[in-house]
Order: sequence, then C-alpha cells, then structure tokens
Amino acid sequence: MNLKREQKWALLLWLLSLVLPTFSKDHGCEEEFFEKVAQCNSRPASGSGDGLVQCATNVSCQVSTQITLDVDECQLFPGLCGSNAKCTNTESGYYCSCHQDYLPSTGTKWIVNKTQCQEIQVKNFKGDCELSNPKNTSTPELCFLLNFSQGLNQNFDGSISSTQQLQQVVSVLATPVRTTSLWKNLTVEQKALAADTYLKNAEKAVLSLVDKSVGQPRTKVTTENLAVDVLRIPFNETLLDTTEVLEAGENKLEVEVRSLFEDKSKGFSMISLLSFSGMESIFNRNFLGNANLSQVVAVALDSGHPRNLSQPIKIYFSHKKHQRGHVQSFCVFWRFNGQVGSWSQEGCDIFNLDDNFTVCRCSHLSSFAVLMQMSESKKSEDPILSLINLILITTSLVCLTLAIVTFLFCRSIQKATKAIHLHLSLCLFVAHLLFLVGISRHSMKVLCSVIAGLLHYFYLACFVWMCLEGVQLFLLVRNLRVVKYSTRQGMRRRYLVLMGYGVPAVIVAVAAGTFSKGYGMDQFCWLSKENGFHWSFLGPICFIITVNIILFISILWILRSKLGDLNTDVSKVKDKRMLTFKAASHCFIMGCTWILGFFQEFIVFEYLFIIVNALQGPFIFLVHCVLNHQISAWTC
Repeated sequence: MNLKREQKWALLLWLLSLVLPTFSKDHGCEEEFFEKVAQCNSRPASGSGDGLVQCATNVSCQVSTQITLDVDECQLFPGLCGSNAKCTNTESGYYCSCHQDYLPSTGTKWIVNKTQCQEIQVKNFKGDCELSNPKNTSTPELCFLLNFSQGLNQNFDGSISSTQQLQQVVSVLATPVRTTSLWKNLTVEQKALAADTYLKNAEKAVLSLVDKSVGQPRTKVTTENLAVDVLRIPFNETLLDTTEVLEAGENKLEVEVRSLFEDKSKGFSMISLLSFSGMESIFNRNFLGNANLSQVVAVALDSGHPRNLSQPIKIYFSHKKHQRGHVQSFCVFWRFNGQVGSWSQEGCDIFNLDDNFTVCRCSHLSSFAVLMQMSESKKSEDPILSLINLILITTSLVCLTLAIVTFLFCRSIQKATKAIHLHLSLCLFVAHLLFLVGISRHSMKVLCSVIAGLLHYFYLACFVWMCLEGVQLFLLVRNLRVVKYSTRQGMRRRYLVLMGYGVPAVIVAVAAGTFSKGYGMDQFCWLSKENGFHWSFLGPICFIITVNIILFISILWILRSKLGDLNTDVSKVKDKRMLTFKAASHCFIMGCTWILGFFQEFIVFEYLFIIVNALQGPFIFLVHCVLNHQISAWTC
C-alpha cells in the first residue's frame, strides 16, 4: 500500500492495540517491541505500509513467534481497489478483483492507485482470430476469449513473489468464468473452441505461476471463481510409493507419486489442481442434454509429462447440496478434436459415491466433471403397478370403443351432448392407446419425440373436452331450456369442435416452437423438465381441473337445493340414488381426479392415480350409454 507517513503511524497505533494484549510481561517483550517500533519509525520512508508493519513486528524475543497480525485492509481503507472492483481480505493481506464485464487496466498485476477496472469492450474488439475450423466464424466475443486465453502466460515468468500477487493473478485468470455474457451468443462450435483454448492455457498459466527452482513446495490460492493448488515434488526413491493429496476449493485430488516420475532423470515434478466455480453453466444443454454438471476441475503436469498415467488418479468432487431422489452419476472428461467438443467417459469410472463426495478414477489428465442424470429418468419401475396399469387401460379402451360405436350409430342423443361425449371418448381412446404402445419407445429419438408431441396434444384435447363436458352439464342442471335452445343453433357444434381441438393445437405449437428439444426423455417418451417445459402441459390442466372442480361443486349444490324444481327431462329419473350416482360419476368423467397426479412422490397416490383415472372410460360408457334413457335398442 502506498501510504503517507501519518497514515502509516495511524495504522501502526491501531495494530498495537491488537497486539499488546498478547505479550507476556515475564519475557519483557514490551520494552523490546517499543524499541523496535522507534527504529522502524525513524528509518527512511519506503513507500510501503506493509513494510512498516513487517518491520515493527519483527521482534527477536521468544513470544514474538506467537504473534500474528491479520489486518482487514478492505475495511480499514474503503475504496482501496477503486470503482467497479471488489476488495477481498485474506490471511496474508488482500487482493482486488474487477466486477463482471470488467478487466484491470494493468493486465494481471494490480498496482495500487494506478490500476483501474475498465469495461470489456467486446463489440470493438478487433483481435486477429486464426481459426482452423471453417464452422467457427469469427465473432468479437470469440476473438476476445481466444486472445485472452492465449495471452495468459505472457506475464507469468516466475516472478510472483507474494501470495497477494498470486491471488490477484488467479482472479484475473478467472475472468472468462466470471463474465458469462461472453459465452451466451456463441454457437456450439465456437463455445467448444473457446472453452478448450481457455482450459488448456489456464493449466499452463497456473503451473508457470510457481518458481521451479526455489520457493515453497506447495502453492494454494482460492478466489471467488477459481481455486488452485500446485505441488512441487522432488524426486526421491523413498517417496515413490506414497500418495499426495491436492485440494482446490471443496474438491480434492489423490495421485500416486510413482506415476509422476516415469522419467527418473527429472529432478522434480509439478502437478496442479484447478477448480472452476461457474464453468459448469457455460457447458449448457448443447453439451449435456437433460443432465447436470458438477464443478469443472482440471489436472495438469509440467511439460514433457505424458497425459496418460501408469497409475490412475482419484478426483473427489464435493456435492454442493444433497440431491433428492435417484441420481445416476458419470465421471467424464472434456474432449475436443479441433472441431467438436464433448464430455466423454473413456478412461474414467466412479470409484466411490456417498452423500459428500463422488470419487472418480481416471487414467489420464484433462479437465474433469461429474455428469448427473436426475431422478425422473432413473426411477425404478414397479412391476405390480405396471400390470395394474396395463389391465385397467385395456379395460378402459374396450369401454371407450363401445361408447364411440354407440355415439356414432345412435341418433336419439342430442347433437351438442353427443358431440362432446363422442370427441372426449375419441381423444381418450387415442391418448390411452398411444400411451400404452409408445411411452417406452425411447430408443428411437425422432419417433420418441413425435410420440411425446402427440401425447401432449391428445391429453390436452381430452382436458379441453372435459371442461366442455363440465360446462354443458352445469348449464343442463341450471336451466335445461338454455341448452335446448343452444342445440338448435347450427354453429354450436362447430364452435365446440373448434375449441376442443384448436386450443390444444395452439398450446402444443407454441411449446414446440419455443423448445422443440423438450419432447422425449432418456427412458420415456414424454415432456422433459428442462427449462420447465413440462409446465406447457401441467399449466393448462391445472387451470382446467380447477374450473371443473368449481363446476362440479356448483352442480352438486344446485341438485341439492333445487331437486324438486328440475324440469321434465331430468325428472324422469325417479330414483334419487341413481341421480346421485350419475352426478358423482361426473367427478371422474370431468377429470377432477387427475389432481392425484401432483402427489406421485407417495406410492399410495401413485396407485390411486392409476386406478381412479382408468375408470374414466368405463364411467363414460356406463353413464352416457348404459344408463342413458335416450339410448335403447328401439331408439338407436
């Protein structure tokens, strides 16, 4: 810190108030300490507040080795790093880092009172991009990322002399991870090229941070977006059978020392572990599909060492939070062939898995991660439930077939009522049949997507017709004359068909146009939960179920209060128990019981959902055909 002498003296007095209580009077350190302070204060100004503190605390008495000074410079000197920057206090000092979309004006080294955080002007960037792949069309964002990555080693010459400088350099090195806006407009090919270039150059840059001839054997630095651990291991025959552990952030690396000395003529070997926080968001669904990615870590050795190891390394990936349900994990590494980038499992497998860590064992060096496939695709199948579902859906299909034939050939049913019953039965028949034969056809991706899209459409159509059924029944119970009047209108039926098939068509079209990759999952041909796509089905049916429940309650209330005032058509049903049964049956016909589908985490509700909703077809046939006074062998 460049401080005036008055500022240094004020800082020293503040430090004394923290240090003096730790002295022991038995050792007589107070006198020696103040004598040292006087000497430090009388020497020529060095322009460094840190130098004054170091001088003043360099007391030769025994207790001095127990004194540690941890000054929060960020709190003591607000605005120390300037505008658009963040000051982070550490045990050994502090470091400055620019906010997202900003870079230090002095490169990787921060100079107090000189360095300023300047906004990254990507649009005006005119870097020269030499791209070997013609698909990677040059863009300002791509050029910036490539030039930034390729220039990482320019200022790393082994001259970093303090932990503070090291933290500052690592913070700048993590700029592409922190500035996610640089990546969002890149194509898949551009993103793969930029990510590969950055990861490889970051590995080299971190290794070059440490002086290879002198200094500490281990260098650890932790910043907001990048944690680094670099270990310098000297060759020693007695240490070849030992294991070294590196830690970066919450992730760890275990490596057998023998595998680092394939060439025994080398005097030492250097290995680094880098843990990127936020890099996982860059590798979005373009690389992962419906899976999630853990933090990305990179393992690198000094130059001249082969990337394939004689003995595998073990990488411990810490779980940020407990994953609910079943999660299938895969150990993967980043592979780039010059044109296409992907996450591959080759040479990596899971060594151990518990609540805290996923341990990957890999036989080579690269950038690694854990790929996690969430519970919806790995949920174990219940054979009893599957058998019950098969029997009930088959029964429902038979009843729906009989109902469709009845509605088609019986002319005595009112046209509007007949249209609703017929089209509801048709949509349920197609949806159930498609579900029965196509829900598990996930091996063929295109076919699976088509089946998922058709299921989306026909089940939505079923719910729209259920809603129309509820409205029609409500009008019938409230005022039968209104319904009779409406059935005389020729356009009434056309309006019903338009609503019944047009509304779901619009919803499916909008959903498919917004996110077409949402149709089809790894083990089922249904709607993916990625980007909340499944709500294009759940949202409309939640609304319709709510409306139908309100209509159903209103119908029961009207029947209860005005049972004696029903008009002649309904009063023909003399048995009040039969009328009550018919009214209750419409709870199934109108789809109110589909609300059980929102409680599938409980096995009891899962069984109830399958059993109750499979009764919809039989109830349609029973209520609208068998118990319908308009249908008989003489009138049809």
